[in-house]
Amino acid sequence: MVKSNFSASAASECTGTQNNTPPAGWTEDGEFEWNEWYQGQVLSGYFYGYICTQIFGGWLETRLGGKIVCGTSQLLGGLFTLLTPVAARGGVYALLAIRILVGFVAGITYPTHHGMWGKWAPIYERSRLMSITMAGANFGTVVVLPLSGYLADTYGWESVFYVTGCIPILWFVFWVIFVYDSPSSHPRIDPEEAKYIESHIETREVKSPPVPWLKLIRCVPLWAIVIGHTCSNWGFYTMLTNLPTYLKQILGFDIKAQTREAWQTVFWIGAGIYVFGGLVVLVFLRTDVQDWAKDPEEEKGANADGLPSDMNIASDLKLDNSSTRTSTTRL
Repeated sequence: MVKSNFSASAASECTGTQNNTPPAGWTEDGEFEWNEWYQGQVLSGYFYGYICTQIFGGWLETRLGGKIVCGTSQLLGGLFTLLTPVAARGGVYALLAIRILVGFVAGITYPTHHGMWGKWAPIYERSRLMSITMAGANFGTVVVLPLSGYLADTYGWESVFYVTGCIPILWFVFWVIFVYDSPSSHPRIDPEEAKYIESHIETREVKSPPVPWLKLIRCVPLWAIVIGHTCSNWGFYTMLTNLPTYLKQILGFDIKAQTREAWQTVFWIGAGIYVFGGLVVLVFLRTDVQDWAKDPEEEKGANADGLPSDMNIASDLKLDNSSTRTSTTRL
């Protein structure tokens, strides 16, 4: 929420400007007379901080545990969000600084999810649980954009930051009470459940080999993932940060005054973007494993029927108890 709240409220905070003399311009409505360049810098401030702490957040999680790292980052994000109206009245650079801080602590959050689910999620449930976790971020975006517009028009733009700043602080209270770093450290978990989880996760310590940087740089599939992910995020965050301003300043859209027909403009824009993306996926996406993604070692372990080595183990299972115990040991 602290990522998405600013874009909707910015349209209400700032006046429209048409000259190149910072930071003043002609007044339409809004409290602050910042031109488009300053507004763009403030909108980008979150990502200036966000990009710096992705790796750092993962490192912190391995040292301190996900509970304290994720909880503290969310608490600080809420506190910084509450300070946003004060910073805005202190000047554009004070506001930019507070948005960078919000992004800085938010960037720590995502890497901790992987570390915590690695200790809590059975290996065959991990993908689904991680997907649900990541979907929560998109759900928050869906909720906060219309909520921010309503709050800004009804109670003033400051209310956007007061509401979205209080939510993480309230969330932090429940986080401290109910969340623990691992099943073994949870005082209220059922012993059978803890035993089941710990028996279905990988806990072995593996010494990491040196990173083959030159091979990574020359790896075409890796660059395909990087480029695809970059383009996806660029489109998503461009729409997320600029759509409210575009709707108000270009289309003259007012959340309170417009009719159902006017609202259709918003839905058509959003639907068009995602329908186009879906068509591209349907045309070009392939779900079969490509040759470059196959593990040579697994290919060598295939049997005469073409089954990979892990399936060979399953085919060796016997119905009698002694054979079952032997096969379980092999698994």
